[in-house]
Amino acid sequence: MKKITLISILAILFNSFTAAAYRQPAASLTVFAEDGAKFYLLLDGERYNARPSANLYIDNLTNSAYDCTIVFQDRYIPNINMRALPVINAHNVMQNVTYRIVKDRRGYKLMYYSSVPAMQNQPQYGAPDNYPYYNGYGSDRQHNRRNDGYYNHEYNRAMNNAEFNEAKNAIANNHFDSSRMLMAKQIVAANPMSAIQIAQIMELFAFDSSKLEFAKYAFAYCVDTQNYYKAVNVLSFSSSKDELNRYIMQHNNA
Repeated sequence: MKKITLISILAILFNSFTAAAYRQPAASLTVFAEDGAKFYLLLDGERYNARPSANLYIDNLTNSAYDCTIVFQDRYIPNINMRALPVINAHNVMQNVTYRIVKDRRGYKLMYYSSVPAMQNQPQYGAPDNYPYYNGYGSDRQHNRRNDGYYNHEYNRAMNNAEFNEAKNAIANNHFDSSRMLMAKQIVAANPMSAIQIAQIMELFAFDSSKLEFAKYAFAYCVDTQNYYKAVNVLSFSSSKDELNRYIMQHNNA
């Protein structure tokens, strides 16, 4: 009887370990307002940001869909309600998904923008399982951002080649720098990159001003900022290089 009990316990432990090793990754959700309108985001009735924001990122989402409510800081703007907002694709694969808030003649509405598969079989950002995940709620529930909003890079890892190539192709499929910028920013915010990966994304932009804008934004999500000279070298004009170098020095000393 003791032998059977021991075998049963070992079998349960093995099955639990196997399930954990191959669990589907959690999804993430980015919501941004095109015109900069600030809002609160509620998923299944839970509010995820303590202060109104025009751009919000939430991770560690384990359900396939959520009832979503957008409550604007401006009380005169009606709430947006969307039932069963999906964070999976048609094949039931969890996604890093982005929705945008747009305004037309009839008011504001929430629209799908883009998605990429969530990273497989590992926590977001490569953090240990017991490390708190950032979900946009505030400094007490952040993932691994410093108080000034910039990342501590100890727990981060860059995307692997397959993940990066998929993300890069998704960005390149947009025809205009403005569209590429929006997608590039949401991808790097959800998936930290190495300096050389950021440099390769910069090369997708036609104008030096766009390359510089992305380089500044992506610096906060770079896992090896000591190599950011690779991003500087992508810029064509010495004035742009000088501006980025000043930005790097300023934020390295922050």
